[in-house]
Amino acid sequence: MGERLNIEIVKGEKVLANAYYHWSGFTRTAMETTNTILKAYRRIKTNVARSKSSNKDLLFAIRLLETTGAGIDFRKKENDFVCKIGKEFKCMQDRNEGIIGVTKEDIEETRKYEEERVTIDIESEEVSFEAFMNYDEDEIQEMLEDYNKNKRKIGKINVDNYKLTFEQCFELEKTLNELAENDTYCVYNSATNEYLWFVE
Repeated sequence: MGERLNIEIVKGEKVLANAYYHWSGFTRTAMETTNTILKAYRRIKTNVARSKSSNKDLLFAIRLLETTGAGIDFRKKENDFVCKIGKEFKCMQDRNEGIIGVTKEDIEETRKYEEERVTIDIESEEVSFEAFMNYDEDEIQEMLEDYNKNKRKIGKINVDNYKLTFEQCFELEKTLNELAENDTYCVYNSATNEYLWFVE
């Protein structure tokens, strides 16, 4: 189905916080949501650096996720500790807007339900964008034969979607939208040597 998106903010190997979006696991929606975060990245990084927070990494992660409309579920008392690292945080509205996970348990629960994942690393400032459909070799061959039979176009991209710079994310969003406008929902990625299908 591909509707459930998990966006994780990490620092190297450590997951700082993530957010669950119930209806955002579609390729172009996930890309748009990712770029909403990236557009605010520098401003938020500067503000967090100036803060007197006791945990600037976690504060940074939460503030980034809040730009998408996501919030923290303060009905869970174990989330109250985040109030000690900043002034005010956005409260969760619903799972469509996004639920921010800050405890180990909440982060693991989001991972359990995710169908697509985007990871933003604040250490390397790279993005792993895994909001495409992947198939095994047999399925790929069947689908490509079907595409050829119906004379459907296969697009091309040449960017490592598992290791994107922020600028590449902005360019990829434009490319994905252009492909969709031309009714093209399958691409061959020469950078990773794989066929990827849009989740639509």
